[in-house]
Amino acid sequence: MRLVTCASLLAVLTSGCAMMGASGPVALDASDNGKTIELSPGQALNLSLVSNHTTGYRWIWASPVNPVLAKVGEPTYTASASARDGVVGAGGTETWTFQATKEGETTLRMEYRRPWSMQVPAQEVLSYKIKVD
Repeated sequence: MRLVTCASLLAVLTSGCAMMGASGPVALDASDNGKTIELSPGQALNLSLVSNHTTGYRWIWASPVNPVLAKVGEPTYTASASARDGVVGAGGTETWTFQATKEGETTLRMEYRRPWSMQVPAQEVLSYKIKVD
């Protein structure tokens, strides 16, 4: 009986590991601009960028249509400690989560701009080459 219980427990643990599949998430920020990032299918990528929503500026994913990378949920904004302390005009961090959906290559291009002013050049542009295999 004890052998059956141990075998069952081992099977459950092994199947749980197999379901996890890809490695843990990769964390990026603006200092990684221009780098090539390698992901496995199903692996997450967390991109944290300094932002100041009080100015109207937001990060925009400039290349959202591609089969290699998908946005997971909506980006989150976390106000800085200064902003939480009431400092007017203080910024924060915008965090985007993506998931590698299939093998291939793409460029993740992010633009810092006011969404209602798309005809004006972006204030900042970041680009990451993504390889999924």
